[in-house]
Amino acid sequence: MGGDLGHRRPRPYGVQYAKAMGMHVVAADIFDDKLELAKKLDADMLVDGKAPDAVEQVQKAIGGVHGALVMGVSPEAMEQACGFLRSKGTMSLVGLPPGYISLPVFGPS
Repeated sequence: MGGDLGHRRPRPYGVQYAKAMGMHVVAADIFDDKLELAKKLDADMLVDGKAPDAVEQVQKAIGGVHGALVMGVSPEAMEQACGFLRSKGTMSLVGLPPGYISLPVFGPS
């Protein structure tokens, strides 16, 4: 996550909004300080986005997420978030990267 709705200090709104709405939050990031902030804000699960098995961690632990809010503008972040989704999950992109992104329309369910 990143940007004004994500974990950029001092406005970590993404986790706070989700928790205020009673959601369980999986926070994924490639920066340790942002994961630590998400932990302080009571994220239910932290995922190191650099881990080669990040998607598998989420799928194994909770069967995937119902929704993903992608704050980063890298194709890799978007692809990873798509992998976090469970069947019929929803992904929202806050920004788009220049160039192309490749996302599977129908993945394993």
